[in-house]
Amino acid sequence: MEIKSDSIIISNDYSSVEIVPKLGAHLVSFKIFYKNIEYELLVQNKYNSFLQESGSFIMAPWVNRILNGELNVMDKIYYLPINSSNYAIHGLVKNQTWNVKNLTKNRILLETNLSKPWPFSGKIKYLCSLKELALVQTITIETEDKVEFPVAIGWHPWFKRSLNQQSGLVKVDALGEWESNSNMQPSGKIINSNLCKKIRSGIRLEPFESDSCFLLKENGSGYISWPELTLGISGDPTITNMMVYTTDKAICLEPQTSTVNAFQLHNNGVEKTGTCYISKNNPFSSTTSWAWKFHE
Repeated sequence: MEIKSDSIIISNDYSSVEIVPKLGAHLVSFKIFYKNIEYELLVQNKYNSFLQESGSFIMAPWVNRILNGELNVMDKIYYLPINSSNYAIHGLVKNQTWNVKNLTKNRILLETNLSKPWPFSGKIKYLCSLKELALVQTITIETEDKVEFPVAIGWHPWFKRSLNQQSGLVKVDALGEWESNSNMQPSGKIINSNLCKKIRSGIRLEPFESDSCFLLKENGSGYISWPELTLGISGDPTITNMMVYTTDKAICLEPQTSTVNAFQLHNNGVEKTGTCYISKNNPFSSTTSWAWKFHE
């Protein structure tokens, strides 16, 4: 464990993670150690105050996009800030300050509040721990409100396309792809697209070839296989979707509890969106595990 002026490093014999509590509990570094070699898995951009397109951030109380920022709860419409085209994207906590509640050498527990413009009160707890050859992260959302409201949880890592040699090969245990139009608006249909077929078998994606959400098979995972190692992105049963986005520098495999625009789709009768509701004494929790294996 190392405490810096604005970040905290947790570690074990095999890896280390650096977290910035004041900037959304953003993971700015995820290093793996093997045979005296250090591998940084996340795109680095530590000098940008908003940490754009680097590291890994938390998406809550929703993931991905909400069309027109419209949140309908019990027939009352609330409006969330539009911050990308016609969408409210990536939740509200990625730039919030998180408070450290517990800290050991290989484990950190942080907490932040749900606050406006989210119309309901609550707390979000984030447990990040290193367990031998895995980074395990758990997020819990709870509320004291009497009103039941929808939530979703996700992680948005920006993994390096290449660690040193060839670009990583991407594979996802996908049941299907959520269909969307050219404006990224989902139809609610799940299709067996050509991209889905390729990503199910494994593909080296070109920059911007994918910005798609995939419904996972039961207990499904996602994988990035670089020449040096394979990283598996798995989760508990709440992780039902995987967003795959690629740029010239990054491969984003984003484990999520819901699909794109899930709350609106759910209200329109679409099934398998992953929409979950919380209320007083009924919190929602999700866990993802990022485990690695080196290629001998």
